[in-house]
Amino acid sequence: MLLSPPLMGFLIGLIVVLLSIPVPKFIAQSTHTIGQLATPLALVFVGITVWQIGCEKLKKLPREVWLILLSCYVIRPITMYLCTMSLDMDPLMRKCFILASALPVSSVIAVLSKAYGGDEEFASEAIGASTVAMIFVLPFLLIAVNLVN
Repeated sequence: MLLSPPLMGFLIGLIVVLLSIPVPKFIAQSTHTIGQLATPLALVFVGITVWQIGCEKLKKLPREVWLILLSCYVIRPITMYLCTMSLDMDPLMRKCFILASALPVSSVIAVLSKAYGGDEEFASEAIGASTVAMIFVLPFLLIAVNLVN
């Protein structure tokens, strides 16, 4: 699966951009529309998976999911802060990088895990837990990021 369809599409797109090959408008609009469908369809897949495994399982999260939450909301933002500290950049840009590093687990991960033989139930648990946790963590993240210069 080294040359999977998404990778081939990416490589073709990269070549088109690097060589400045003009793309017909109908192809550009069609690919843009398909691209906009990816996240909603991935969220539908996550919802179906969560429904199949049951919400009860989400109430007792495994230790690994807690580690993912720690990574999402503590380790990654601190790492991003430390990486950008030595760079001469606008404070607003640094704050954006820190907040972007604290985003929940991407919904596409569940679809990819199913496609490549991974554990889509675990991926859905991680997505659901990190998305719900973001509701509670976001105010604290915003306070912490506003302290950064």
